Amino acid sequence: MSIASLINNNIPRLQLQDSVGKAIQLSNDFRVSHLPVVSDGKYLGHISEEDLQDAEDEKYSIEVLEKSFVRIAVRDDLHFLQAVNTSIQFDTNVVAVVDKDNNFL
Repeated sequence: MSIASLINNNIPRLQLQDSVGKAIQLSNDFRVSHLPVVSDGKYLGHISEEDLQDAEDEKYSIEVLEKSFVRIAVRDDLHFLQAVNTSIQFDTNVVAVVDKDNNFL
């Protein structure tokens, strides 16, 4: 079974200009440990709830936390167990799926 068939499009994705406060709220609302960040459809990484909580001001854009982004992604043509292994490796409940050009799917 391929990963592409298991994508959950209900998990929100953040843009660089989104505020830390918005990201914290989304993380709480969806009960996720990490949220994916995209720009122009390209996957940039995940930001953890912990890094968001450590931000000095909730009004800052998440762009100021870009150095904290963690790449937690798997290619869309891999078996779904690769996503499970990646989830375990990074201790997260959200794994991004990308194509060969790093487009967020």
